[in-house]
Amino acid sequence: MISSELLELKNWKCVDVNYSHINYAKANTPSKPGLYLIFTNTPISDFNTLKTNIDKGAVDIRLRTSNPFKISHELLIQENANNNYCVYIGHHKNLRQRIKEHFWGSNGTGCLSLFKHKSLTKFKWQFYYLEISRLKYGEDSNLLRTILESKLKSHFGWPILCAR
Repeated sequence: MISSELLELKNWKCVDVNYSHINYAKANTPSKPGLYLIFTNTPISDFNTLKTNIDKGAVDIRLRTSNPFKISHELLIQENANNNYCVYIGHHKNLRQRIKEHFWGSNGTGCLSLFKHKSLTKFKWQFYYLEISRLKYGEDSNLLRTILESKLKSHFGWPILCAR
């Protein structure tokens, strides 16, 4: 059974992410393995107007938010007009590296590169994370992180920016 430590956000640490403060975000995110969630107040309609980022490995956000997988909307995490809502759930062996990739870009694969789209910099963004070492499910491994990530998606719903 998965503990409430994993499923309740009050147990996670949160970093407010601002376009002009990369050093703050990096300094407040550990270089440790863990799970993470990205929250925003960005309307889906704004995601749908983005141009394709041609950087190597960058995700086509407009395509993702147009629901190309034809998934029933009741399985997706819904936009919340009054509050931030979760748009991404993931895991990585280095949380500090991943926050940088998802917000400021990378030459790697599968990063959102959110702030490469200037229109997204005006919205509120939060990076919630939970270090694997705080959990009691065994030593860190890609398999363990993948299982826990799947559990989060099963519990909360499917975030609109996730492909798998």
